[in-house]
Amino acid sequence: MQQDPPELDAANHRLLIELKCADAFAKQHISQCLNYLRVAGLHICLLINFERPKLEWKRLVR
Repeated sequence: MQQDPPELDAANHRLLIELKCADAFAKQHISQCLNYLRVAGLHICLLINFERPKLEWKRLVR
């Protein structure tokens, strides 16, 4: 099965969003998101942390 390039995933609304409530992003959070992307066959993930007063986020691309 051929997968779409990352820029087409966003155009087709295929985006993984992982919500966290942690003091800071840990390596385990990033690894978890990359594993989810691999299993789901997607390329783009937004990792969002709501713990801090200012929203913290990372965009991960596989």
